[in-house]
Amino acid sequence: MMFAKSPAVGTGLGSYNKFAAEHGYLTDSGEEWKYFGHNCYYEFLGELGIIGSIIVFGALLYMLIKTIILVRNTSLLPIQRYHVLFALAVEVMLILYSVTGNVLLYADQTLSLFFAFAITRSIIINNGLRNKPIHRNFQRQR
Repeated sequence: MMFAKSPAVGTGLGSYNKFAAEHGYLTDSGEEWKYFGHNCYYEFLGELGIIGSIIVFGALLYMLIKTIILVRNTSLLPIQRYHVLFALAVEVMLILYSVTGNVLLYADQTLSLFFAFAITRSIIINNGLRNKPIHRNFQRQR
C-alpha cells in the first residue's frame, strides 16, 4: 500500500512510522507506532521507491561483489585474507538479516557494515588493485 502511493520515488525516508500509525498500527499501550518495519528491503522500497532502492541496494551489491572478488585473489597476504573473509561474513550476515530486521536503519548495525566495506576498500587500495584486474590467478600466462 505504501509503495503504491509513489512507486518511482517513494514517500520519503522515515515515512513508514507515519504510514503505520495512519493505518492503525499502535503499540500495546495505544501509542503511535514508533518502530521500523521488519524487512529493510520492503521498507526502503516504500520509502525510497524504485529509484532510491536501486541506488541503496546497488551500492550494497557492488561492495559485496568487490569483497567476493577480493576473496578469490591469490596475491593477498594471509592476514589480509582473514580480514577480507571477516568483512565478507559481516556483509552477508547483515544483508541476510535485513530480510527480517532493521539492519540498515540502526546506527550501530550500519556502522559494522561500513567497517566491513572499509576493510575491503583499504585492502584494494593498499595492494594497488584499483585499476588492475583483481583475478590475477585467472589471467593467461604469456
